[in-house]
Amino acid sequence: MKIVTAEGKMVGHVADIQLSPGPDYTVVALIFGRRGWLFRLHILNPFSSVEKRPRKPKTVPWDAVDRIEGDTVILKPGCDDHR
Repeated sequence: MKIVTAEGKMVGHVADIQLSPGPDYTVVALIFGRRGWLFRLHILNPFSSVEKRPRKPKTVPWDAVDRIEGDTVILKPGCDDHR
């Protein structure tokens, strides 16, 4: 799914989701971007020290999501600052 701001600006594509600890799982954040895919494939950490970049992938907090329409996640207005 693609992630867009309320104004329609492309943020990225969902690579994975972050859940809270169980047993009552809830969505915490959407993980996206190149680092998100590397994180999902469990190959991010071996390369992070070589690249000298942050080890964590980019995320969008779940509370920043306004709605999902078809294959698009639309963020709330003013929530285009992702980590």
